[in-house]
Amino acid sequence: MSPDRRTSPLGPLARDGVRKAGMLASLALVLAAGVASPAAAAAHGMSVQAAATARAAGGEGCDDHPHHDPKAPATTANGGDNGSCPTTGPTGPTGPAGPTGATGPTGSTGPTGPTGPTGSTGPAGPCSDIDAVQFNNDYELRAALTGGRTYAGIRDVSGAVPGFLWTDLSNLPNYPSTACGVAINEHSNGPNSVKIDVLTTGGQVWETTCSETTSPPPPPSHPILTCTNPWVLQHSPTPDVVNG
Repeated sequence: MSPDRRTSPLGPLARDGVRKAGMLASLALVLAAGVASPAAAAAHGMSVQAAATARAAGGEGCDDHPHHDPKAPATTANGGDNGSCPTTGPTGPTGPAGPTGATGPTGSTGPTGPTGPTGSTGPAGPCSDIDAVQFNNDYELRAALTGGRTYAGIRDVSGAVPGFLWTDLSNLPNYPSTACGVAINEHSNGPNSVKIDVLTTGGQVWETTCSETTSPPPPPSHPILTCTNPWVLQHSPTPDVVNG
C-alpha cells in the first residue's frame, strides 16, 4: 500500500479544530434559521407529516425523497416533492341509477302484413220477404215473412177500412220454421182461392190456402181473409228435376 504523500500546512490538531469549528458554524446557521422563520419550521413539519401519510396510503415505493433538490420546479407528475405517491384514491361504490328519460317519438308505420285466411261462414241471418197480388178492383193481397213468421194481408181498395188486415199463418199446422221466402197468388173468388207458398232454407216448398169473404154487418162491410188450412209440402225444386 503506498504511503499518503498528501501534506497539509496544518498539523493533526489544527485540522481537528477546523472541523469542529465548521460543525458549530453549521449548527448556528440552522438554529438561526429556526428562530428567524418559525413559519418555515412549521411548514417543514407539515411536509414531513404529509409525506408520512402518503407513505401509509400508497404502500411500498412511496417515499418523501430526502435527496430531492428543493430548487427543482414542481411538476404534476411528482406532485411537487413526492413522485412515487399515488395521486388518486380507490374507486368508490357505484351510485344509484338515474331517473328514466323521456319517451322518444313514435316510429314510422311499418309495411302492411299479408292478408289472413278467410274465416268460416257465420250463421244465416233472419229472413225477410214480401209479395203482392191484386185480382180485382175490390181489394189487394200481400204476403210477408219476417222474424221467422209468415203473414197474409188484405186491404179494401175503397178505403172503408184503412190499411191491411193481417192474419198470422205461422200458427197453422206443419208450418216450416225454416221458411225464408214467401209468395202469394189468387186464381178466383171463393173458398181457398188465395194461395200462399214459402221456401225454406233447405229448398222445400210448403203451401197453405185462405178464403176471401166479406165481413158481416154492421156496415161498412169490407173484405177479409179466413185461413185455417194446414201447410202442405209441395214438389220442391232440385237441380236434376225440371218437371215433377
